[in-house]
Amino acid sequence: MKKKILQKYSELFEGAPLIVRSPGRINVIGEHTDYNEGFVLPAAIDKAAYIAISLRHHEERHLVAMPAFSIFL
Repeated sequence: MKKKILQKYSELFEGAPLIVRSPGRINVIGEHTDYNEGFVLPAAIDKAAYIAISLRHHEERHLVAMPAFSIFL
């Protein structure tokens, strides 16, 4: 996945991005109870969210969603 992100990033933008990965998780038991002193049992799953970011020289922001490659300005 990291190679795909770097490839698409280099097609659209200049510079080298910082790529951050956030692993997915599910709650086996309990929903929204961990902050109410309840019981939860979270578990990691084999899915993740990625983000690639870099500095810009202007105020414009660009967001690209993969795999659809939708571009938002």
